[in-house]
Amino acid sequence: MNCRRNRWLLQVGLLLPPACNTEDDFSPAPEPEVLSCSEKPEACAVARSGNALGLELFRNLHQRDPLGNLFISPHSLHTALSMTLQGASGQTYTDMEATLHAQDLTETELREGYSTLLNALPVLDPDVQLLPANSIWHRDDFLPEDAFLQVNQEYFLSEVRALDFNRPDAVDIINGWISDNTEGWIPECLDRIPGNAVMYLINAIYVRGCWTRPFNPKFTEYHAFRLADGSSVQTPMMNMGETVMPYLATEHFEAVDLAYGDSVVSMALLLPREGSSMDEVVAGLTAANWARCSQQFVNRPMLLQVPKFEMRWKAKLNDPLTDLGMGVAFQGGLADFSRIAPGRELSISRVLHEAGIEVTEEGSEAAAATIVEIVETSVPQIPSMIFNRPFLFVIWEKQAGTILFAGKLMDPRG
Repeated sequence: MNCRRNRWLLQVGLLLPPACNTEDDFSPAPEPEVLSCSEKPEACAVARSGNALGLELFRNLHQRDPLGNLFISPHSLHTALSMTLQGASGQTYTDMEATLHAQDLTETELREGYSTLLNALPVLDPDVQLLPANSIWHRDDFLPEDAFLQVNQEYFLSEVRALDFNRPDAVDIINGWISDNTEGWIPECLDRIPGNAVMYLINAIYVRGCWTRPFNPKFTEYHAFRLADGSSVQTPMMNMGETVMPYLATEHFEAVDLAYGDSVVSMALLLPREGSSMDEVVAGLTAANWARCSQQFVNRPMLLQVPKFEMRWKAKLNDPLTDLGMGVAFQGGLADFSRIAPGRELSISRVLHEAGIEVTEEGSEAAAATIVEIVETSVPQIPSMIFNRPFLFVIWEKQAGTILFAGKLMDPRG
């Protein structure tokens, strides 16, 4: 990537664990006034809720695939599901609210917090490309409630578009919007549109910029990278040499904090200690631990080497989100999204998430998209008649309606 003088802030305030030990005083860069927690408490409460969901989901996904790469956007996931929450009622609302860790926020506070956050993120730093975008796509013959659409337009800055989902290029149109809003990083997040789909709620986010202190490409060399099974592979390692960086030590890992732009946002890299496992580190990834530990980095001299890498990750998140407590939202006939369209039986069919990141000597580039697919579960279906159990049968004439024969088959063997 060519950073020139562009510098950006990657929101990776994701990773941090149990008890922190500090030795020196380190004062983090002051928060910009545009997003002050004292002045905009709702925005910071929304950010904490997103962290809590993201880290809980991160732990769940790690448990499902302990040896695989993993990269998600808590902000993207929380945003798309919060947009969907605006149409939920009853138990569906209660369960989704708890899964989103938003039960301590009123609906007004959640909405106003998102309004502030979404307006502030793109202007945190003039040298930073941090571009969130939201959209709602509904089938052209499906008319959502005006109030639901207005809330998402006003507070979540959502574009709203009607689309004929039967068009051959409908999938391409939706994917084109996602690609445009992720600078081409997420070109094919949606694979198909099922016949009973009526709405898609989508968040896309793109972030690009440079390290505050870039690595010198001349010092990047291939070195061994030890895998979890003990084997090694050769990978390009960026080398900053002897430097002073914010450092954190806990029982299970050491961490360094690499700043972007004006140091408002940074990337925390956690290295499990020898004798500690990735499982132990991930188990400590909670929002409360992050809030405490993220303020306890201290400046320390070190030799720093970091892999140069690119990673992409994509999955359907129905099962993990069900584990986190919002299973009713996926159950046709039980889900309650009556605030989207009263009288229609709607449910979430799929939550799709895709994210990618590239880390180089100059900086990083990352993007993510979340799609919440809403289907109508009460749409008339072509009936299926499968006579695979005892049944009755009648032979009759249609002039007078005379029943000529009547029978019952209990055992097809005769």
